[in-house]
Amino acid sequence: LATTALAQGTTLIVAVGGDGTLNEIARQLVGTPAALGLIPCGSGNGLGRHLGVHGSLAHIFAVLRAGHVRTIDTGLADGHPFFTVAGLGFEAEVSARFNRRQQRGFINYLRTAARALRDSAPESYRIEHAGHRITVPAFTLAVANSDQYGNRARIAPGARVDDGQLDLTVVPPISALNAAPLVARLFSNR
Repeated sequence: LATTALAQGTTLIVAVGGDGTLNEIARQLVGTPAALGLIPCGSGNGLGRHLGVHGSLAHIFAVLRAGHVRTIDTGLADGHPFFTVAGLGFEAEVSARFNRRQQRGFINYLRTAARALRDSAPESYRIEHAGHRITVPAFTLAVANSDQYGNRARIAPGARVDDGQLDLTVVPPISALNAAPLVARLFSNR
């Protein structure tokens, strides 16, 4: 639909959905003059929360009507654009499992994460940046354009979608017993 709308000269497309829907539509808009509006109604709504587009429908419509257009950064992972967070390791496994589930919502996401935690093991990642190369063991690695996954789970509290940078968060290897404090920290805004 977005491709057809762009071909017809549409300059504003409003996505109604969560981060997955937003991501699919936004990919079509990269490099075009069209703007993307958002009515977040997904299970996490990370980008909507990051941009302040959340809460009541009256508030969301007021934000849309105000017409403030912002250019946001676009990351690339294996040639695919992303706008919030791209991850490796545990978080990628959780995302893959959650995307296969019929049931959505925060509680189902936590259940999926708990099951994935049981099966996960740290891996080593080679990171190259500005001519430097390091190898790090990690439980999960997040390349963040925005500060959160969704549901206010902040993986990169200082990340901003319009600063021209991607933030890297490396979570070192942890045991299942040490996961609870990490989850608490994700939701503590630190």
